[in-house]
Amino acid sequence: MELDSRATQKEIAEFIGKSIATAKRLTVSLQEKGFLIRHNGKRYGWWVVLLPMLNT
Repeated sequence: MELDSRATQKEIAEFIGKSIATAKRLTVSLQEKGFLIRHNGKRYGWWVVLLPMLNT
């Protein structure tokens, strides 16, 4: 399954089967760790997942 990058925190919570508060804590944590950024603002923006580069 895949979640749309324009999903709300409510939709993320439903997708992962947790509360909205938990989804918010997780998104904040991922932003602080540099894995997730919000592009183009809070209301009309979308999430961008940042993946680390692998050296092969």
